[in-house]
Amino acid sequence: MAEAKNFACPSCAASLTIRALEHTVAVACGHCGSVLDAKDPNLRVLSQYRERFIQPQIPLGTRGTFLATAYEAVGFLRRKVTVEGMDYSWSEYLLFNPFKGFRWLMEYHGHWTLLRTATPSPGGILSPVSKTFEGQTFKHFQTARAQVTYVAGEFTWQVK
Repeated sequence: MAEAKNFACPSCAASLTIRALEHTVAVACGHCGSVLDAKDPNLRVLSQYRERFIQPQIPLGTRGTFLATAYEAVGFLRRKVTVEGMDYSWSEYLLFNPFKGFRWLMEYHGHWTLLRTATPSPGGILSPVSKTFEGQTFKHFQTARAQVTYVAGEFTWQVK
């Protein structure tokens, strides 16, 4: 794996690590909820989360192998959607391998899914019709806007 960079959070002084140095845009402190600009030498605070501390089932920095490729957990999100007045929450782990790139490991009530970002993107917001991607047709099921409720670790975008 690639070399990591350690530093103290400017908001609470907790120890933080950036593992995907060239790719990381934002790093989130799991202790105080600060989301920091990883490209700014002063680690400017971009936003602040006030949720209580969540212990990920897979601690950041943990390494594991999927489909014969070693990945390291570098980011953790807790997200939710509200559908017909009901909240549905799940966890997302951003995994990194310096040669294969990023993958997502998602967990919902003990069910785990390993994902990769679609390249090229199927494009646009799905409408009540179907889309074809890489020769497979997908029918639109439902639309909901997900919210980030907790964040820790590093990401390739500014988490909001």
